[in-house]
Amino acid sequence: MEKLRTALGSDRVSTRMIDRLAFAHDASFYRLVPQAVVRPSTHEHIEHILRWCNETGTSCTFRTGGTSISGQSVTDGIIIDLSREWQGVSIAPDAATVTMQPGITGARVNAMLHRYGRKIGPDPASIIAAMIGGIVANNSSGMCCGTAQNSYHTLESMQYMLSTGTMIDTAHAQADELLREREPLIHAGLTALRDEVRNNDELVAMIRRKYRIKNTIGYSLNAFLDEDQPARIVARLLVGSEGTLGFIASVTLSTVADAAIKHTGLIIYPTLEEACADVAVWREAGAAAVEIMDDASMRSFAHLDTTPEQYRITATGVAALLVEFHDCEPPADISRNVEWTSDPAQQRILWKLRKGLMPTVGAMRKAGQTMINEDIAVPPEHLAALVRDVQQAFVEYDYPDGLIFGHAKDGNIHFIMNQSFAEPDDVQRYADFMDRIAEIVVDKYHGSLKAEHGTGRNMSPFVAHEWGKGAFDIMQRVKHLLDPQNILNRDVLINTDATAHISNLKPVPAFAGEEEKTTNLCIECGFCEHVCPTRSHSLTPRQRIVLQREMVMTDDRALRREIERDYHVDGVDSCAVDSFCSTVCPVGIDTGAMVKRQRAQVRKAMRPLASLTARNMHIVRSIMRGVLKLGAAKLARGSKFFGGLTVPQKVRAAAQDAAEPEVLYVPTCVSSWVKNSDGPSLHESVANLARKSGISLQVLASSKGCCGQPQSSQGFADAAEETMSILLRDIQTALAGRSIPVFLDTSTCASALVKRASDCGITIIDQVGFAELVLSRLQIEPSSKPLIVHAGCGSAKLGTTERFEAIAHRISSNVIVPPSAACCGMGGMHGLQHPEIVQKAVHSEGNEVYNSCNTLDAIGISCNPVCEAALSNAFGVKFVGILEIIS
Repeated sequence: MEKLRTALGSDRVSTRMIDRLAFAHDASFYRLVPQAVVRPSTHEHIEHILRWCNETGTSCTFRTGGTSISGQSVTDGIIIDLSREWQGVSIAPDAATVTMQPGITGARVNAMLHRYGRKIGPDPASIIAAMIGGIVANNSSGMCCGTAQNSYHTLESMQYMLSTGTMIDTAHAQADELLREREPLIHAGLTALRDEVRNNDELVAMIRRKYRIKNTIGYSLNAFLDEDQPARIVARLLVGSEGTLGFIASVTLSTVADAAIKHTGLIIYPTLEEACADVAVWREAGAAAVEIMDDASMRSFAHLDTTPEQYRITATGVAALLVEFHDCEPPADISRNVEWTSDPAQQRILWKLRKGLMPTVGAMRKAGQTMINEDIAVPPEHLAALVRDVQQAFVEYDYPDGLIFGHAKDGNIHFIMNQSFAEPDDVQRYADFMDRIAEIVVDKYHGSLKAEHGTGRNMSPFVAHEWGKGAFDIMQRVKHLLDPQNILNRDVLINTDATAHISNLKPVPAFAGEEEKTTNLCIECGFCEHVCPTRSHSLTPRQRIVLQREMVMTDDRALRREIERDYHVDGVDSCAVDSFCSTVCPVGIDTGAMVKRQRAQVRKAMRPLASLTARNMHIVRSIMRGVLKLGAAKLARGSKFFGGLTVPQKVRAAAQDAAEPEVLYVPTCVSSWVKNSDGPSLHESVANLARKSGISLQVLASSKGCCGQPQSSQGFADAAEETMSILLRDIQTALAGRSIPVFLDTSTCASALVKRASDCGITIIDQVGFAELVLSRLQIEPSSKPLIVHAGCGSAKLGTTERFEAIAHRISSNVIVPPSAACCGMGGMHGLQHPEIVQKAVHSEGNEVYNSCNTLDAIGISCNPVCEAALSNAFGVKFVGILEIIS
């Protein structure tokens, strides 16, 4: 390992147990602890790693998003983590192709392509978290892409590295000659295999038949039929190979048209059989997507706060089809009773329910159970029969909670069961069930045991069953030819161990109390990771939960102490506790709240001081103003984020004019502390806009309380509740029974108070809500100046992000929304202590800004003065509040 550290740098090779255990999990039900986590940044680093693995006989696994549900991104070798870097994207001038490195999410790429009316073909449900490396290496598909638009069929070129360290770029005309020159045995071996496959008429017919439907089990043998040159055959084989044949350094895919108009409808059927019967009707009518959900699937999201009332369907036996048409009207003769929507906001709600099914279903499992999610496909005409047979298998093997959903248009369904593997009988029951599924899918319907999730560990024992001895023999020869030392993702995809799918099973310890609301629900899917500000610095929300489980599972006291020590720094102290993760988690798991509870445990001695400050926030505000005026904040490590800020004048308590107030304005602590030095304060901008628009404004200039965010973020829940109650009492006194909105000028403060205020009958609005009031009365001439939008975590928690962006489009004809914009990492004053978190949190966003506009002409908008200061410093672009720019 020291040799590897010397070659890459000690900061890029970690053998700490906290890091190894954090990567011992993915979304599957397997657990393997790697020997190290390695984070290369260059091709040379990858070459060093492969050389070291060949010399030592160590297996390595490339990992990006780790959303894998079949165990293909865990290993007892070394993990090569590509998620923090390797995020390059290059879009062709006509956007017909896009070249991507493996560490960027599919959703970010689609966001970049959106302005051109294009997108990538693969569309897995996990696209917000799944990265290009995994999407291509698993040949992932999804709702609409079918087989024609998956990674394999949209592949233009690939830059890959073989296990020997040889790099080939198939975009170059001489790529095949280069392979022949540098790897003559591989070139000759692939040529011989190509000819052998093509000369076997029976095998050719089987390959063509099997790829008419979705199929990702085993290697892409169609590569030998679709490409002539060995260099390009390798590229095709790498698609769906799960990192077992080489390293995908970058890939160029053809893009596909993104529909301009979509019509979406959720159609409820009395029975699953009737829903299945109608699939062909919608498919033949030209539907782009036909997604099926059984009754248990719908019950999984019926109880969620984010599910609209009309979709809270709990009836037993019913089923639903989510149908969508692209750039054409749904046929009137068969859709008279369907409520179609073309409203993007409503469509997002419907698709969020469908795409979040894996986590929402997983959250229904009993404590100690694990979720098993598999996907199978048959020729579409056999869909109804397949569903009946799988349901019968649920009954036969005692899976009463088994459920079915999936891509019905393609004859592709997912089935999920929850079970414990605590007892040998449970393990055997699962093994017998999977044998039965193989009989149904392969022997009865000649289908695919893996349609779009990759083979993984769970289906590796069944590759030979599905493909037959001859085809499996060719796959084994491909593996040996390209990876003779078997260092690449060992035991995944090619595995002759008949019990591989029931080995290395992941324990799932049960938690009680408050942790039951977070740790028990998590299925470790990683949907939360892309918005976490510490994702490139320390730990992600998923990893924080994983480590809670590891600390409970271990009986080794020394190991537990070691994990606890490092977790205190990486898990507790570093977390920005912004709770952004809860807004993208399909079941709303709030890891930030979990960390706050953990902080409360280690900061018990500070509770009296926290309570004292909670009752006297007016004094705290005065002290902070004095500290900032004196420049004492410069002592903080992240003081540079406050460059260009000054302290505003105190707000005066006065109602505008003598009219009955329409809005109660509650200036927040943050807006009382800082302002841009070269412009009016936020308070002045609010007053100016109220005056111009004729909004009668009452100001609550002083309160001994606040929103509770400063106390809550440090783990002092009681103190937060105390100061929040004081502020709410002062608000109620100021309202004097009037039912008018209460405006807090910082989005994070508004989001902290909104739930408690609602319980008291008080309506809270943030800058977005106030801006909407203003713009309803004023005519604003849009500017052509580039306007960079960073809505931030407060808007996400309030649900005002889309409205924020809509306002931006009203005031500028040149709006830029960086695809990776999430939380800036400031976390109130957290960024002053940990400036490195802020720098890493906004790094990708900054690159997107620079690539989208001339930053000298641009201006940015947000909803939090502290965030605006940090973003201004990070990007070199002035950020102000949305009200300030309107003013």
